[in-house]
Amino acid sequence: MKAVNWKLSLLLFVVVFGICSIFLIASAFSQTTTILFSDTFEDGNLDGWTVFDAPGAISGPSNWSVVQAKDSSVLRQNSNIYTNANYEGTLVYAGQGTWANYHLDVDVYPDDDDSVFVLFRYADDQNYYRFIMNKQESFRRLEKKVDGIYTTLAEDTNNGYGTGWHNIHIAVESTTITVSLNYTQIFTASDSSLSTGMIGLGTSASTGCHFDNIVVSTSAVDPYADAVADANIMTEGNSQANPVLALGRPRGANDDMSIGGPGYWIVFDMGLGEEIVDGTGNDLRVYEVGVLLGGVDEDYNVFISNSPTGPWTFLGKGIAMTEFDLAGHALSNARYVRIEDLSTKTGSPFPGSDIDALQALQMADNYCFNPPTGLTWSAVGNDIHLSWSALNEAIGYKVYASSNSDLSAFYPVTSQPITTTRYVHVDAAQDNLYYAITAIGTEGCESRLSSIVPHRSFSPIILKD
Repeated sequence: MKAVNWKLSLLLFVVVFGICSIFLIASAFSQTTTILFSDTFEDGNLDGWTVFDAPGAISGPSNWSVVQAKDSSVLRQNSNIYTNANYEGTLVYAGQGTWANYHLDVDVYPDDDDSVFVLFRYADDQNYYRFIMNKQESFRRLEKKVDGIYTTLAEDTNNGYGTGWHNIHIAVESTTITVSLNYTQIFTASDSSLSTGMIGLGTSASTGCHFDNIVVSTSAVDPYADAVADANIMTEGNSQANPVLALGRPRGANDDMSIGGPGYWIVFDMGLGEEIVDGTGNDLRVYEVGVLLGGVDEDYNVFISNSPTGPWTFLGKGIAMTEFDLAGHALSNARYVRIEDLSTKTGSPFPGSDIDALQALQMADNYCFNPPTGLTWSAVGNDIHLSWSALNEAIGYKVYASSNSDLSAFYPVTSQPITTTRYVHVDAAQDNLYYAITAIGTEGCESRLSSIVPHRSFSPIILKD
């Protein structure tokens, strides 16, 4: 009897342990994001925002409007409105007063050198948290305003802000506040004064400041796959079978996962609120590590669905890095992507297609930036000379090339981003390549492909069916 109980107890332990292990593995692979609010101002208006000018402000009223800048519509405030105390002037606020824990992303472009600020957990004009930065007086400050009284929570008196676009990221979780500027954490503080509230943007004594790409979400938003929903991956003889390696931004060779070859597959979850959406141009990019990153250009089939178990809509066949367009297919948006490996070109230790990342391109447009423009080429001797226009918000660029007439198998010409807006592809004049450029942000967020220039005269299109 004791033996039976012992075996039963062991069986129950194994079952419970197995269930817990599955739960832990699934939890490790998952990250669900809900977008609570977003505005790129492409609709040309301020719907959803409320303007508030500080009482007694000088040089008012404020002048908030939507204008064209940064190759898109952005929000601008260009009145010099200010007060003589606490760097107040004008603000706009939006959202829900019940929001508690959230991430706020804002792109800011100051034309002046005075104060710009971002508000969060905004209850009213007397109660909120504020991140403010001032170039003229060289400070950054995290503050709270409670019943009209400001208190400094964190401060840097040796830095203001630079030129061009800046990304501000605020994370509030219970009593913890984290502030990042240009993807580098600069402040963290703990405070329990305000537990919920809206978000806001503002200026003081600034004759011009632009705001764009406002996103409020339950966790950090990015255009890359968040989780693995299901998989059948070859593990024997596969040194890169861990599916986590294919999540997040692309990182190149040795940080990708190998599916295993024909008969093996993987299902990615792009994330709630981060679905692939049919828009202008291509909508999904699959990064498969190709020749120039030390791999092999390998082929795979791509399917999409809004359920992790299907039914599946065939999107097209890819090889190396390939982009896909949802136009003309049954789905105009999709959360799940199934990749079925077709490649027999490689075996141990990296069998089959090597997936580095998946990117929702329309989201990249909204939350990263538009692609570089002005790409031109010329042949000088045996070399191809490329040049393009600079993007203020980019920290680097990638040059891509394809030798296929249908523009499949795009691959990076260099493994690391370059910081100039010129590139010479040595000894490539006889290769008849197509070229395109992408821009890279601080966190590795990559734009869609620029316009494509051929070394020879033809009119390529990017369309995978």
